[in-house]
Amino acid sequence: MAGLNPGLCDWLDAQSLSDLQAWKAQPVALAKAVSQWLPEAGELLALCEVTESEGGQFDCDSHWSTGVPGRKWEQISAFNRALPYSPGKRWLEWCAGKGYLGRILAVTREADVTSLEWQDALCVEGQAYATKHKLPMRFVQGDAFASESKKLVDECDHAVALHACGDLHVTLLRHFVAAKAESVTVSPCCYHLIHGRQYQPCRQSPSSRHWY
Repeated sequence: MAGLNPGLCDWLDAQSLSDLQAWKAQPVALAKAVSQWLPEAGELLALCEVTESEGGQFDCDSHWSTGVPGRKWEQISAFNRALPYSPGKRWLEWCAGKGYLGRILAVTREADVTSLEWQDALCVEGQAYATKHKLPMRFVQGDAFASESKKLVDECDHAVALHACGDLHVTLLRHFVAAKAESVTVSPCCYHLIHGRQYQPCRQSPSSRHWY
């Protein structure tokens, strides 16, 4: 990377952790600061703006937030409001944890949700909540990197992933393109948590239908 843009790398190396936190809270200022190396920074920032659904039809009653940390509930609620309308009832929650997002999808989208999660204890707890509250959720304990997980993408109408780190969200996107599924929506993070030495950006395949 240094060979591609040494000036930007030097600037980043000079930033302290507190500087980085400040830049994170001021994306417009950050885009302006790095525009001398990345002239398209402003355009990239504009692409990050997400329009929420109108009329609040996908707002969810806060009593479904039981057990969900406050900030995570805010993130899940915002993610759900930003999801496009999808007529399909078969939703896949990728890297689900306890299924906090899945329960909101089941309630607001009247969807049948399959929640894939690696940790068995989280699956058990999530399924117990769903069963108790009669939510149409099915937890599947499995490895998102395993080839068997692709079948879940093949069978869904809309796949979602909120904070699926590194290659976890990349794997979902690749499965989605291969399956030619209806829709996929991801809010990725931790791009550095990958198997390879260098992150490889993704691009939308012409064969895919909806990619958010």
